Amino acid sequence: MNVSPVPSALASAVNALRVNGRKVDQAAADIARIGLPTDATDAPPVSGDATVPAVDLADAELRMLLAQRAFFAQLRTLRTVDAMMAETLRLSGD
Repeated sequence: MNVSPVPSALASAVNALRVNGRKVDQAAADIARIGLPTDATDAPPVSGDATVPAVDLADAELRMLLAQRAFFAQLRTLRTVDAMMAETLRLSGD
């Protein structure tokens, strides 16, 4: 059986987009939680206070940037595969 690599490339690219999208979402959520009190008071968090989330801003931002770059790289792959499929269909006359 001759299996085309295009469907597997599409599935791989879509899966990578999902994974990296979740990583971007998680890193963004970590960044958004920094500095927000976890209780109902409006008091700003104090270092050592239990209301300060245990999130390193630099690490969260780096993870978000890396995940974003991976997401956009996979998106470019998906767009390239889509263009190749369209050209193949055009050339085959379908």
